Amino acid sequence: MAANTLHTPWAPAETNALELLYLAGWSWAAISAHVSSIYGNHRTRDACRVKGASIGLTTGQPRCRHKLDITDDLEDMMILGYSSRRIARELGVEKSTVMRRIRNEISPQRRLAWLKDAKRRHAEAARQQLAAYRARRVAA
Repeated sequence: MAANTLHTPWAPAETNALELLYLAGWSWAAISAHVSSIYGNHRTRDACRVKGASIGLTTGQPRCRHKLDITDDLEDMMILGYSSRRIARELGVEKSTVMRRIRNEISPQRRLAWLKDAKRRHAEAARQQLAAYRARRVAA
């Protein structure tokens, strides 16, 4: 059986951080962001859940989360300039849920600032897609 070369192996520091943050009650999205910043390896929310299950930390199932936890994560991701699609993917919810939560639970000032930044987010996403397309064409 061949080794998996698609993803970098977990370093002990990443695994320790995952365990400590999970036991401290952090959300999977927040754990993912923190663990990803340790060595620059992108660790998704689901990758963290799977790793937690593999080390016996959890069953890998999402924990019941208090509504406020999602709102805090949502606001943090808005401040970081995430799109509604990316926020939904990171939190593991539908985009419509994200938009409803933004409308109902986020302050009007924060919501307006985030909406004004939409043009930049769209341009950045288009730039990344074009770069990925060009990289695929060069590689082929």
